Amino acid sequence: MFITAAAVGAFTFGFGAWIPGIIFSFVYNRIYIKDLLEKGYLPADEQTKMELSNRGIISAVKSAV
Repeated sequence: MFITAAAVGAFTFGFGAWIPGIIFSFVYNRIYIKDLLEKGYLPADEQTKMELSNRGIISAVKSAV
């Protein structure tokens, strides 16, 4: 991340160095949610299930066991 921020910052005179951090936060959250779902955690309610499905994080709406 540091190298990416330094590279982007070099082209934008330091003003764009925060952009990779913002992008990485969204990517990391997606990875973390998928990891939790693989461990057996379930979405809290139907609205959350639909949102995860719409964003492509889960492929099909899973029902509680």
